Amino acid sequence: MAAVTPVGEVAGRIQGSQVSVLALDTSAVRPVATSERMASGAWMHAVPAVRSDLEPGSLDGQLALLRKDLPVHGMPLEGRPSELRARVSVSAADRVGRVWLVAQVEDASGLVTQVQAELTADGVARTVSLPLASGSLNYPLQVTQLGLRSAARGFPRATFRLTVSGIEGAGVPSGASWVNVTRGEIRVAGLGCPGVPDDGPQRADAGVCEVSKADGGLLSAVVRGSDPLQGDGADGVSFGLVPAGTPKRVAGMPVAGYLVPALVNEAFVRKVRFGMGGEVRLMDTSEDLFGLRVVGVLPEFPGGGDRDQPQVLVDLPALSAARAGLGLPPVTDSAWWLAAQSKAGMERAERAVAADPRLGRVESVRSRAAAMAADPFRSGRRSALVLSLVLSPVFAVAGFTVHAVGSARSRRREFAVLRAIGVRRRQLAGVLRLEQLAVVGFSVLLGGALGVALAAVVLPLIVVDGSGRAVFPSLELTVGWGWTAMVVLATGLGVGTVVLVLSRMLARVDLARELPAGENG
Repeated sequence: MAAVTPVGEVAGRIQGSQVSVLALDTSAVRPVATSERMASGAWMHAVPAVRSDLEPGSLDGQLALLRKDLPVHGMPLEGRPSELRARVSVSAADRVGRVWLVAQVEDASGLVTQVQAELTADGVARTVSLPLASGSLNYPLQVTQLGLRSAARGFPRATFRLTVSGIEGAGVPSGASWVNVTRGEIRVAGLGCPGVPDDGPQRADAGVCEVSKADGGLLSAVVRGSDPLQGDGADGVSFGLVPAGTPKRVAGMPVAGYLVPALVNEAFVRKVRFGMGGEVRLMDTSEDLFGLRVVGVLPEFPGGGDRDQPQVLVDLPALSAARAGLGLPPVTDSAWWLAAQSKAGMERAERAVAADPRLGRVESVRSRAAAMAADPFRSGRRSALVLSLVLSPVFAVAGFTVHAVGSARSRRREFAVLRAIGVRRRQLAGVLRLEQLAVVGFSVLLGGALGVALAAVVLPLIVVDGSGRAVFPSLELTVGWGWTAMVVLATGLGVGTVVLVLSRMLARVDLARELPAGENG
């Protein structure tokens, strides 16, 4: 494979318009974003691919903008670990249910894996192991989130003291720090935090009373578990790593996260009314998902579906960085895009994926082209065009035959006079042949030119997509001059052969019938 990238999808609303966000690993696909792979008729394709006359500049350059200024948002892990080993202690003053340490690990593609390990709430520091699905990870890895989750049902609300002393093979980047990124209310009021006056209504969700850097460690936090007496609230809290200078979280608002650079389609600009340089927030009902900064506009996205829907293309690691800083759940891979090294490699990859049901359904450029060719509407239209190609020379031969016969019959007396003054039949046949071949040559050449011009005008009007609209991108005018010359030549030869045969027949003149004795003229 020349390139492999996971594809994640997020849906939301901006300015009341439904927006679809597509995320992929731009570092994996940029090497195949070449003009050769995006040329018409290429067997090896880029993913994604944009026709050269539709991209304002280099697609590789625009994809590079999607990962520009990617912020620090995780602790890099050394080597290729198969497990995450963390030194952790957690304590609780009262009897509590089961407690888990939760960690989110992001791979080089931007995909995030969530792992957890059960803890013992006795205040003793232990090294816990969180197994990783090493076979499906793209190294190197980084830890982007830590969290604490508890089973509160059947137990009184508990206060936990969590300390993460370190993670084997990982260190906090310079200037970065762990902060509370738990979604929802940030105020400690209603949590019942130790030493904090609390006269307001009680909250059911778990929350963070305080968080700081542990002495010689990563983080230390005081956490209040969820209150089962107040209803079913969130049972966990999350901590994210943010770079130095990140604005502090304020009441009722999430951490001021990273604005994700985005390429948008023209429907986005038209409906959302934000173009180059615009900064917007993607919302889900009333929840703020993340921010977008428009760095480029494309007429349409390859394989983007509904062209009237606003669509956004982002870098998957950049999207994961924004979501980690906002305490959002990770984006899952909805599909994988693959670009092969060769035609044979593409066929082998297609067979390999199709042979393993666990990998899901495979769809290649070749299979999509075959499915489109087998579509009854498209095949019917193609058959009509082929029928026109076959019948056109037949009609041309019939037309020239009628023209030659009619012309010769109207000039029989003229031919009789020429024969009477000594013109031989072979000479007369030669004159007829020369006249008709001149007409045939001019007509065939003019017909070929008019046919090409007419096809260029008509084909874009009759080639439509499944919904009956004009295809996008619009048809690229590519004239098959070789095939056109062959059709013109074949038509000319067919008509010319008929003319040669007819010239001999039509040169025969009965002088007695055409010039009876005693007739003037």
